Amino acid sequence: MPIVKDIPRKFGILVLSSAIYPEKVGGAEIHIFYTCNRLAEWGHRIFAISSATKFLGEASDSDILFVKISLRLWPTPFATLSYIVKSLIVSFNLRKQIDIVHAHIADFPMVVAFLFSLFSHKPYIVTCQGSDIRISSRKFLHRIFQASILRSADGIAAVSNEIAELLTRKYSIPRRKIVIIGNAYDDRITQELANIRLCTKAERSKRIICVANMRLEKDHMTLIKGFARLVTSMENKSIDNIQLLLVGDGPLRGRLEEFCAQRGLHNVKFLGMLPHRVVLENVAKSDIFILTSIEEGMPNVIIEALALGKPVIATMVGGIPEVVKDGFNGLLIPARSPKDVVKALYMLLNDEKLYSELSKNAAKSVCGHSWSGIASEYEWMYANSLNSS
Repeated sequence: MPIVKDIPRKFGILVLSSAIYPEKVGGAEIHIFYTCNRLAEWGHRIFAISSATKFLGEASDSDILFVKISLRLWPTPFATLSYIVKSLIVSFNLRKQIDIVHAHIADFPMVVAFLFSLFSHKPYIVTCQGSDIRISSRKFLHRIFQASILRSADGIAAVSNEIAELLTRKYSIPRRKIVIIGNAYDDRITQELANIRLCTKAERSKRIICVANMRLEKDHMTLIKGFARLVTSMENKSIDNIQLLLVGDGPLRGRLEEFCAQRGLHNVKFLGMLPHRVVLENVAKSDIFILTSIEEGMPNVIIEALALGKPVIATMVGGIPEVVKDGFNGLLIPARSPKDVVKALYMLLNDEKLYSELSKNAAKSVCGHSWSGIASEYEWMYANSLNSS
């Protein structure tokens, strides 16, 4: 792909996704929201089509600068077909204002990008977020279908090196075609929350926080079992006031709440789905961030936690080891291991020198990973794709 020396003009960009924050809270949805806003701030015309129509939590405190088009889908099992048909209709109505198409998931939004590009001769790029590649790569027919559309794309972005390697190994995508564009944090918000971070040192209660949708791949049960063992082992010892805060919602929440109730884990707090800024405020007020997933792409919330100076405990899966360096800014543990959860938490809660060192390195380790930087990388990717088309 030729390198463009400057950005000659502002683009009309059609963004296709299954959902966008604030209608849905998740790493991919936040990624889309912030990059679209940054690009709109710089004068690009952003038209974002999404299937989500209702935010699951409280109202967002963020302004949307880009044009957002929410589709009302037909009932299951026709929802996917509905998205494809309705998105194509909207896309062709906007075709005179569009220069390039960006699908933010290698699934049905990518199908729309391919079909629109085929008939309008506009270039399209695809961002592979994680599960769209990792899970789909296990299904032969799905993988073959995806691969043909990915190979036709004018550019492919992957959120981690691990996803890029999967694309090369399982989909036979040339490595030179893949650009690593990861996740980031909002430097404006983290700067505002700096004072909250300073106040937490005086708090008597130790707060451990996990931010994740309550699905199987996030494996909250391992975390809760490990926390239960920790509380038992630390009774009558130096730290007698510990809370585990769980931010998020999902199909397993009821089972997790029942497990905690049966074992009298009253210091496990289920906070539900929260607006992004409120999530970050809770992370800033906490001492340790933890994520016990069995599968991940590049968790956006880990980068945000590090930016807020929080030591991170996380499993050695997906792209996590690319940002969490064991013994430097956090601790890496095996997946599905409550005993390793206990060990890591006990270390950070009792070793003040280790905690201080990891906390000091946390923000430094993600310095420069702002949404403005990510949007700039996409801007250059658009320019290169347009230049070569």
